[in-house]
Amino acid sequence: MKFKTFTNEPDFISASVGFMLNVCQKNTTVRLALSGGRAVGPVYEAFASDPSLNKNMRIELFQVDERYVPRDHPDSNYKNFLHLLGGVRGDTRVYAFDPLLSIKEALDAYEKIIQKSLPFDLCILGLGSDGHTASLFPNLSALHENTRLVAHTTTDNFAVRDRLTMTFPAIMASKKILLLLRGKEKKQILDGLLHSNKTIDELPAKKLLEHPDLTIHFLNQ
Repeated sequence: MKFKTFTNEPDFISASVGFMLNVCQKNTTVRLALSGGRAVGPVYEAFASDPSLNKNMRIELFQVDERYVPRDHPDSNYKNFLHLLGGVRGDTRVYAFDPLLSIKEALDAYEKIIQKSLPFDLCILGLGSDGHTASLFPNLSALHENTRLVAHTTTDNFAVRDRLTMTFPAIMASKKILLLLRGKEKKQILDGLLHSNKTIDELPAKKLLEHPDLTIHFLNQ
C-alpha cells in the first residue's frame, strides 16, 4: 500500500490526475472503473481536460456504482461525472448501469459487460464516513459476495436508498486501486481503516487493504 497526505487541493488533484495519466500512458487501451463522490469530481474534471492524454489511446470507462435513479436525476453518478468523462476522446466508451431497466435486469446486463472486461487497469474509489466504499455499506451480505460481480444494496443513511454496485470480486480484480478521500472529518475513518481491528462488516473499505497495488490519496483540508 502507498499512502500520501496532501494539505492543499491543487496538489491533491495534480497527483491524482498524474496517477491516472501514468496508468493511461502504459496502455493503448485503458479500462478505468470509476466511482462518484465529493473527492473524485475535481480530479475527473482535471483529467478530462488534460492536454497530455495520448490521442491514440482508447479509453473504456466503467461505472463502479450508481444510485437507482434516472440519469437526469441530480444524484445520478452518470449525470455528475460519466457524461463529462465520456467526451475525453471521440472513441471513449462508457459502460454503466441502466436505470431504465428493473434492478435485476440492470444487474444482469452490466454483469455480462464486466465479465468480458476484467481486469480493469485502474479502479478509483472513495471512502464514506461510515466506512463504505463503492455502494458496499456496513453489515450487508453483499460484502461477502464471492461469485456475482454486481449487487443491489440499500442504505438508510442517504437520500437515495437503492444502489447498484460492483462487488469486491470485480473491484479487487483491478490491476491498481486508487482510493481518494478529502476533508478533516474523514481523518477518523481513515485512521480506522489503517490502524483499527475493525472487520469488513464494520468498515467495508478494509477489504481494499488486501489488494497488492493500493494507493491512498488523502486531502487533509
